[in-house]
Amino acid sequence: MAKKTFSFVFWFLLIVSIVSACQTQPNQPNPSSNDIVGFWSGKAQWMCGHGDPPWITTMEFKSDGSFAMLMTDPNGVTTKGNGTWSLSGNDIEIKLSTNVWSGTVSNGKMEGTFKDDRDSCTGNWSVTKN
Repeated sequence: MAKKTFSFVFWFLLIVSIVSACQTQPNQPNPSSNDIVGFWSGKAQWMCGHGDPPWITTMEFKSDGSFAMLMTDPNGVTTKGNGTWSLSGNDIEIKLSTNVWSGTVSNGKMEGTFKDDRDSCTGNWSVTKN
């Protein structure tokens, strides 16, 4: 009887160990506002059907919820923008005067889409924290 009990316990513990090892690890925790504050840089690209090249983008997220952006087109022409930002879980929303940029934040990277209210042009963006 002791041999059967030992065998059962051995196999039970082995199966539990294997199942535990195969379980997926928990997702990364959602970023906090403190993780967002600071400078981020990357690219933004309008997708309007004009062979649109990417623009170099620098974003500054401030602790008071304000936002500043500097974008440079391929010809070196610079455009500035200001607005506000908010974070819900890992979803970020940036509101500018002419459009809204929305995306997700994960591991020091943000990426998402935007739509220009003036001409219904959409685009994609991606930045990493400096």
